[in-house]
Amino acid sequence: MRRELIRLSCALSLVLPSAAALAQACAQCGAGGEGAFNALANTSLAGGPHEFTTFNIAAGVTVTVTGNAPLLISATGAVTIDGVLSAAGPAGSAGVTSTQAGVGGIGVGGGGNGGAGVYSDNQGPLDGQAGTGPGAGAFGAGWSGGGGAGYAATGGSSGGGGGAGGPAYGDAAISTLLGGSGGGGGSGGFLCGSGGGGAGGGAISIRSCVSIQIGATGAIRVNGGDGGSDGTGNCGGGGGGSGGALVLTAPQVSNNGALLGAGGLGGASNVPGTPFFGGGGAGSDGRFRVDTLTGALGGSGTATPAPTLTTCTLPVQLQSYGID
Repeated sequence: MRRELIRLSCALSLVLPSAAALAQACAQCGAGGEGAFNALANTSLAGGPHEFTTFNIAAGVTVTVTGNAPLLISATGAVTIDGVLSAAGPAGSAGVTSTQAGVGGIGVGGGGNGGAGVYSDNQGPLDGQAGTGPGAGAFGAGWSGGGGAGYAATGGSSGGGGGAGGPAYGDAAISTLLGGSGGGGGSGGFLCGSGGGGAGGGAISIRSCVSIQIGATGAIRVNGGDGGSDGTGNCGGGGGGSGGALVLTAPQVSNNGALLGAGGLGGASNVPGTPFFGGGGAGSDGRFRVDTLTGALGGSGTATPAPTLTTCTLPVQLQSYGID
């Protein structure tokens, strides 16, 4: 009876509430028009809004987010993740000596793209490309690595004194759901291919009128991609992408698995030195928020970064039935 009353109260909500509007957040979970989502084999799920009755990923199964839009899941019933839900940013590829530049990772679920590295037979130094997104890492220049992307903090700068780390953006309350940003591509030339930047992690919001449970074998991944390493010559590694965003909203949320939103590592330089031949900068961690009736996240799992915990309440009509 308790669960049915909660389901009946759910109202369509495809936009994340601001911190000031969280008083009604626990019961805004859509109408369930897409029915039950039950992933028993590896599959994909397009970014954008989805309204399910229940949402389940079995152990050993990975559901990969596709497309450019953040993933917004609303469920009138329980959400159970024993497998993996991933909007992780792909890594940048490594540069290859005497052959080619590294390619930047392509973000999904609202994550920015990593910048491309550069290659030339007989020219240099040539600048790489900057990443994309509000915290994009700068391109490497003058034989240096690309900058790491920022989000919760400023991204790391290249070890070769070149690409600067991207700026921090957003806020701890995740007032606007934004993915991570891409790291910058390294500088290269003269037969050395520089590394591509890692992509930023995507953005995921999950809302349930009942509960969200991450099992011991479960994980949600919005981590940033690593930058690619350079070839053995006059060039630099790509910058790491920043972690993305994750918001979990339900009367009860429990994590016994892993919530992953760390920034990507900078790509290594195979000929390190100062002021030239720099490794890429590391990407910043992303941002997490968990909204529950008690303002607590249950379970014994891990979360990187640590989430902001917020109390939400049920509408007055549900409280009158003793659901609190």
